[in-house]
Amino acid sequence: MACGGRSDGRERDADRGDVVGAPVFDDDGASIELRWFSYNRGSYGWSRSRSALAGEELALVESLRVVENTGTCADDDPEARIRVTDRSGREHEYHANAGQGSCREAYVLVDYESVLTLLDRLDCYLSGAYDGSSLEYAARLTPDDGCQHGIHSSLADATDEWWFVVEVPDAGRYRFAIADCIEPTLTLELRDPSAEIVLGSAESVDGSCPSLSVELPDAGAYALKVLKTAPDTSGNYYLSVETEAAP
Repeated sequence: MACGGRSDGRERDADRGDVVGAPVFDDDGASIELRWFSYNRGSYGWSRSRSALAGEELALVESLRVVENTGTCADDDPEARIRVTDRSGREHEYHANAGQGSCREAYVLVDYESVLTLLDRLDCYLSGAYDGSSLEYAARLTPDDGCQHGIHSSLADATDEWWFVVEVPDAGRYRFAIADCIEPTLTLELRDPSAEIVLGSAESVDGSCPSLSVELPDAGAYALKVLKTAPDTSGNYYLSVETEAAP
């Protein structure tokens, strides 16, 4: 499956999360991270600490339950990988897919319909569905939404840049970051609301993904450009925008 499995050696917990009907995120859950993938539509990610979860969002996370593995194999089914970190720092991995089955015995499966209900609540962009190749078609992002917005680049792409509009609610320091670069050859460029003045930029250095921290003097709709600097590369990238404490 495209979202991967327990190849990192994490062991299953017989006393936590393997029992059908058990909650994925219980009172011991400290944070949750989700990565959703569809072969035809691409992928995106989302993560929250317990302190950032509230209201309907918290209720939907707490509603996720383990289901029985049907044992069916469908590699092209839409799939979600869920990783919960407990208060002691241990990670617990789960999967969910449309067929609610897997031929990998180590997978602990979560009810897929409950995952879809949570995903419907989010406003994250899929890598395969986003076409913000100009500012005119740019998606509007909100800081601290928990999203890791998907960007997909293929060798056949007609464009090497993607635009976003970031709606900043207050003056302050913000961090714009790309994660999981398969081939880190990207540049981030933040511009003022007119999109004419560059306020800051960051590029991949020594194999790392770019990250940009900028102090913004005012609330407003700022233009953000992601530029691929090596045209012969491809991959899936994930963009997040967060408020940041002053250094």
